Amino acid sequence: MTTLSILVPTYFHEAYLEACVTSALSAKLGPTDRIEVLILDDGSTDDTPNVGRRLQERYGDRVTYIWQENTGHIPRNLNTLASLATGELLLLFAGDDAFPEGWDASARMAQFADDPALALSLCQGQGITADGELEDALRQSAAVMDALSGLTSAQILHDFLERQPFQLFMQGAIVRRSVYDDIGGYNEDLAADDTAMALRLFRAMVAQGLTHRVETDVCFLYRRHGNNLHKNHQRALSSKLEFYSAEISPEHHPRFAKKLLYNLEGLPWRVLWSRDVRAMLFEALDSGLARKLLVNASVRKLKRRNP
Repeated sequence: MTTLSILVPTYFHEAYLEACVTSALSAKLGPTDRIEVLILDDGSTDDTPNVGRRLQERYGDRVTYIWQENTGHIPRNLNTLASLATGELLLLFAGDDAFPEGWDASARMAQFADDPALALSLCQGQGITADGELEDALRQSAAVMDALSGLTSAQILHDFLERQPFQLFMQGAIVRRSVYDDIGGYNEDLAADDTAMALRLFRAMVAQGLTHRVETDVCFLYRRHGNNLHKNHQRALSSKLEFYSAEISPEHHPRFAKKLLYNLEGLPWRVLWSRDVRAMLFEALDSGLARKLLVNASVRKLKRRNP
């Protein structure tokens, strides 16, 4: 029996959590495959707790729902879920996303059984609206996924993750449990999750001679709505700067800093030039680069206002 544990951190997802869980359990499974869904609610005060408890009652030991006081710390919450999982394989997910109906879990699980060196299986996502309507937008561009599928783990690590402002999304990724445990899961000293975890995994994979796979077909549905975390520009800016300072060599900061412009431009003027934002930039980056970013973000905001 092989168990796939789907890790679902959730927060104020009353409208989405049921679709997430029911779609997860709609998977095609082999005769010796099993799926469990573990939900950690980070302090929701809407109807999410009632939805979670109903799902646990409906599906028995296939669904576990836990509520905790709010931490706002996604990496720590994912590690908590992993510690509760019984599966040899861990699938990283979120309570507002979903799977295509009847998605083929057995095929992805079989990859790990067939290749003992396989540590990570990445997959493509497709956007859906808050109401569940399919969008044309893909989570990761098709060109990027095609390129990644032809690269070794070492090439992805050294040519992209360590040197380029490249974000590798981890939603829908399956990680071999033993590898997750070996690296200690997510780095709880950082608020960043996707890119930080990708870098952590690929460094371990290269060091241990392990491999990855990239599924270019759509394996999960990424829900776009008003409360997506990436729209919280100040939080995203803080987590990126923390990650760059801790994990990226200063010589590569100018390339990575380009990714900060989107978040800086999205801040209100009073926040963009606030003491807190300036302190974050000047603490994490070279002072000249920090000033350049503030000026460029301001120019972009002005152009957007006066096209």
